[in-house]
Amino acid sequence: MSDKDKFMQENGISNNFGLTVKGLSVNEFSYLLQHYSEGKVVSFDNLDLVLKYKDEVMTKIQKDLNKDDKDLPESVLTVNARYNLENLTDILNILNEYNQKFGTLTFFK
Repeated sequence: MSDKDKFMQENGISNNFGLTVKGLSVNEFSYLLQHYSEGKVVSFDNLDLVLKYKDEVMTKIQKDLNKDDKDLPESVLTVNARYNLENLTDILNILNEYNQKFGTLTFFK
Protein backbone atom coordinates (compact mmCIF):
# COMPACT_ATOMS: atom_id res chain seq x y z
CA MET A 1 0.00 0.00 0.00
CA SER A 2 1.41 3.40 -0.97
CA ASP A 3 1.83 6.24 1.52
CA LYS A 4 -0.97 8.08 -0.27
CA ASP A 5 -3.36 5.12 -0.01
CA LYS A 6 -2.44 4.62 3.64
CA PHE A 7 -3.09 8.31 4.41
CA MET A 8 -6.45 8.15 2.64
CA GLN A 9 -7.45 5.02 4.53
CA GLU A 10 -6.34 6.38 7.92
CA ASN A 11 -8.28 9.62 7.38
CA GLY A 12 -11.41 8.12 5.81
CA ILE A 13 -10.88 9.90 2.49
CA SER A 14 -12.81 8.55 -0.46
CA ASN A 15 -14.79 9.70 -3.44
CA ASN A 16 -17.18 6.77 -3.82
CA PHE A 17 -20.29 8.89 -3.25
CA GLY A 18 -18.78 12.37 -3.24
CA LEU A 19 -15.75 13.42 -1.24
CA THR A 20 -15.67 12.08 2.29
CA VAL A 21 -13.11 12.82 4.99
CA LYS A 22 -13.28 10.98 8.32
CA GLY A 23 -16.24 9.21 6.76
CA LEU A 24 -18.12 12.54 6.61
CA SER A 25 -19.50 13.99 3.39
CA VAL A 26 -17.65 17.28 3.02
CA ASN A 27 -20.54 18.80 1.05
CA GLU A 28 -22.58 18.67 4.27
CA PHE A 29 -20.21 21.33 5.63
CA SER A 30 -20.36 23.70 2.64
CA TYR A 31 -22.77 26.04 4.42
CA LEU A 32 -20.25 26.50 7.24
CA LEU A 33 -17.39 26.92 4.79
CA GLN A 34 -19.37 29.59 2.95
CA HIS A 35 -20.29 31.36 6.20
CA TYR A 36 -16.81 31.39 7.72
CA SER A 37 -15.15 32.40 4.43
CA GLU A 38 -17.69 35.23 4.10
CA GLY A 39 -18.85 33.84 0.76
CA LYS A 40 -15.37 33.54 -0.75
CA VAL A 41 -15.72 29.75 -0.86
CA VAL A 42 -19.14 28.19 -1.37
CA SER A 43 -18.25 24.50 -1.72
CA PHE A 44 -15.43 22.00 -1.66
CA ASP A 45 -15.42 21.65 -5.46
CA ASN A 46 -12.29 23.81 -5.80
CA LEU A 47 -9.87 22.50 -3.19
CA ASP A 48 -7.20 25.05 -4.11
CA LEU A 49 -9.66 27.82 -3.22
CA VAL A 50 -10.70 26.01 -0.03
CA LEU A 51 -7.08 25.75 1.06
CA LYS A 52 -6.36 29.35 0.07
CA TYR A 53 -8.87 30.53 2.69
CA LYS A 54 -8.28 27.70 5.19
CA ASP A 55 -6.37 29.81 7.72
CA GLU A 56 -8.94 32.61 7.63
CA VAL A 57 -11.79 30.14 8.10
CA MET A 58 -9.96 28.28 10.87
CA THR A 59 -9.25 31.52 12.76
CA LYS A 60 -12.92 32.48 12.68
CA ILE A 61 -14.03 29.01 13.72
CA GLN A 62 -11.59 28.99 16.66
CA LYS A 63 -12.85 32.40 17.72
CA ASP A 64 -16.41 31.07 17.83
CA LEU A 65 -15.41 27.84 19.54
CA ASN A 66 -13.58 29.82 22.23
CA LYS A 67 -16.51 32.14 22.96
CA ASP A 68 -17.74 32.04 26.49
CA ASP A 69 -21.47 32.33 25.91
CA LYS A 70 -22.66 32.18 29.49
CA ASP A 71 -26.07 33.51 28.46
CA LEU A 72 -26.73 30.62 26.09
CA PRO A 73 -27.94 27.34 27.58
CA GLU A 74 -26.03 24.23 26.51
CA SER A 75 -28.65 22.71 24.25
CA VAL A 76 -28.63 20.03 21.59
CA LEU A 77 -28.33 22.78 18.97
CA THR A 78 -25.25 24.36 20.52
CA VAL A 79 -23.63 20.95 21.06
CA ASN A 80 -24.30 20.00 17.43
CA ALA A 81 -23.03 23.36 16.17
CA ARG A 82 -19.80 22.93 18.13
CA TYR A 83 -19.43 19.35 16.86
CA ASN A 84 -19.94 20.50 13.24
CA LEU A 85 -17.33 23.24 13.60
CA GLU A 86 -14.86 20.77 15.09
CA ASN A 87 -15.52 18.36 12.21
CA LEU A 88 -15.03 21.13 9.64
CA THR A 89 -11.75 22.02 11.33
CA ASP A 90 -10.62 18.40 11.10
CA ILE A 91 -11.66 18.18 7.44
CA LEU A 92 -9.73 21.32 6.54
CA ASN A 93 -6.63 20.13 8.42
CA ILE A 94 -6.71 16.71 6.77
CA LEU A 95 -7.23 18.16 3.28
CA ASN A 96 -4.38 20.59 3.89
CA GLU A 97 -2.07 17.81 5.08
CA TYR A 98 -3.00 15.68 2.06
CA ASN A 99 -2.31 18.63 -0.25
CA GLN A 100 1.10 19.25 1.36
CA LYS A 101 2.12 15.60 1.13
CA PHE A 102 0.59 14.49 -2.17
CA GLY A 103 -0.78 17.53 -4.04
CA THR A 104 -4.41 18.23 -4.89
CA LEU A 105 -6.79 15.28 -4.75
CA THR A 106 -6.79 13.97 -8.31
CA PHE A 107 -10.47 13.03 -8.50
CA PHE A 108 -11.34 16.73 -8.55
CA LYS A 109 -9.42 17.58 -11.70
